[in-house]
Amino acid sequence: SDDAKLELGMPVDYSKFESIVDSDDDEKPSSEAKVTKTASKVSKCANCGASGGKLRSCTACKKVAYCSTSCQKSDWQFHKRTCGSSASKSASSNKVKPSKPVARKKQEEEEDDDDDEPITWYKHRETKLPPSATGPVKQETVSPESLERSTSSASAWNAAGTWEERDVKNWAKDKLKAILEGLRREFAEGAVVGRDLSKCDGDASVGLIRGRARKICDLSLELKIRVNLGEHAIDGRVTVAELTHDPNEPLELAAKLSSKSTHPAHILALARARLGPETLLLPPDAVGDTFLHDLASALRSDFIPAFLAL
Repeated sequence: SDDAKLELGMPVDYSKFESIVDSDDDEKPSSEAKVTKTASKVSKCANCGASGGKLRSCTACKKVAYCSTSCQKSDWQFHKRTCGSSASKSASSNKVKPSKPVARKKQEEEEDDDDDEPITWYKHRETKLPPSATGPVKQETVSPESLERSTSSASAWNAAGTWEERDVKNWAKDKLKAILEGLRREFAEGAVVGRDLSKCDGDASVGLIRGRARKICDLSLELKIRVNLGEHAIDGRVTVAELTHDPNEPLELAAKLSSKSTHPAHILALARARLGPETLLLPPDAVGDTFLHDLASALRSDFIPAFLAL
């Protein structure tokens, strides 16, 4: 036996012990095996989500991987909350850090958002805003004198005069009411009077585009009128199909008397003659002695110049 050989001083063959494996080695794999196993589970970049290619694991925790150094730097402000352990932090603190890692740590501290709370289901990654968007911006004080301007010039908030547009339809409607309501054409037999601007549809705007004023008017009107001939009062309406800002544009007018009137035929014929034909296209130089001619003249002489002067 081996004990007898040892007592006699004879050599003992130890080669049979080489095949024996320590059970502790099977239960505790090496640290290198742990790193490889963990890294093999990472299949995409933790910052951009790119998969495939060569991914480099985080040297502190080995739990995440990145496709490039820029992705690792970009994700550090979020990954630092869950990266590493107390043991790894204490071990890394004992190592002498070279000059480049120190500069990198300083950069990371500058990018730190001062929020070391862990990410949870209700606390997501915050988008770090630039300094100009993190606080209120001081507005320059605008004097009341600078706000007193014509509607075609740039406002105080548009000093560059790039683009600005303002709706002036309400102004146009009020101006037309002042011109047409009360417009009167006298005759020997009576008069035709404008009573109520019942319709003013379309657009009227004044804009400033690259320092140049731009004015647009495209309105359709309906004016209620009354023809007074002695003891007879006949209601009707006059429509303007398209009123533009161009004084040289022809005006298309239409006049209609109420169909409910029970006046004699000769009175209705006289009312039509004083009011004007049912449809009329008036060029800028047209002249006449009907109410429609007076209405077209008032629009061209009073409304359009006032609109262009805005």
